[in-house]
Amino acid sequence: MGFVPGFNVMQVNLNGSLHGIPVQNNLYFQKVSIGGIVQADALALANVLDAWWTADIAPSVGSDLTINELYMTDLTTQLSSTFQFSVSLVGTAPGPALPGNVCLSVGFITSGRGRSSRGRNYVAGLVEGFVTDNSVPQTYADDLRTGYSQLINDVGAVGFTWCVFSRVANGVDRVAGLVQPVTSVKIADLTVDTQRRRLR
Repeated sequence: MGFVPGFNVMQVNLNGSLHGIPVQNNLYFQKVSIGGIVQADALALANVLDAWWTADIAPSVGSDLTINELYMTDLTTQLSSTFQFSVSLVGTAPGPALPGNVCLSVGFITSGRGRSSRGRNYVAGLVEGFVTDNSVPQTYADDLRTGYSQLINDVGAVGFTWCVFSRVANGVDRVAGLVQPVTSVKIADLTVDTQRRRLR
């Protein structure tokens, strides 16, 4: 895939590890004002994400999962800036985490239709007490969905819109990425999912 630009769109890689294996989730945010993305914007966004993860995601994952870096890429052009922030985020749910491939898919919904209008994260670090057979309880799913939903207002306070960024249409790279604001968060079912690349 070639580079696909997104005007004032920041790709954020949440990089960490679980049981010694790299773990990454990506989120996308678009700066609301016309001016380009600068260091101060990136720092404000990083601070919000640090506080959000600590308050709203950490209680749903075990301490075996850690996030140690927020790596941000301005997608406006291929030569736009990158920003790197070291963090120390650790899950706070009690008990040992399940194997690295066990996760729960959290879906991001926009007002658009089709695959290009949806996003998702695979949340790893689920602890044994949260999973019975192959399912999590409804309360767990609700807490995680509510936690992700906080992002809409949290990043809005520092001038960003949480969005889904689509690079491809019908198997072909777009000339410019399709940017659609996230309007809600969905967990399709209570059955755990798997990320085979996280399994060792």
